[in-house]
Amino acid sequence: MVKGKQYWLLKTEPGEWSWEDQAANGGVTKWDGVKNKQAQKHLKSMKLGDLCFFYHSGASARRVVGVVSVVKEWYSEGSDKNSEVFVDVKAVGEMRKQVNLKDMKQDGS
Repeated sequence: MVKGKQYWLLKTEPGEWSWEDQAANGGVTKWDGVKNKQAQKHLKSMKLGDLCFFYHSGASARRVVGVVSVVKEWYSEGSDKNSEVFVDVKAVGEMRKQVNLKDMKQDGS
């Protein structure tokens, strides 16, 4: 059993949902559009207060741009086991320095 705060990565194409979109409306949104079953399993593991890196994917924007926190644990709007699952997240803050994928992959030596 996992205790304490967990840390996650939420990935989005900036043309679909950008940090600016997330920061609007008080910074709270339903994280939807997750079709991959393994990723949905991770959504179901998220707990209130867990932190997530907000990652822009895509050809020209592979980087962490902000941090969000889980404000509502997973839920579904359907009744069958194949229904899409969601979590609600709230913007915590924009990264002072965005972290590129290339930098994350460096081995630190």
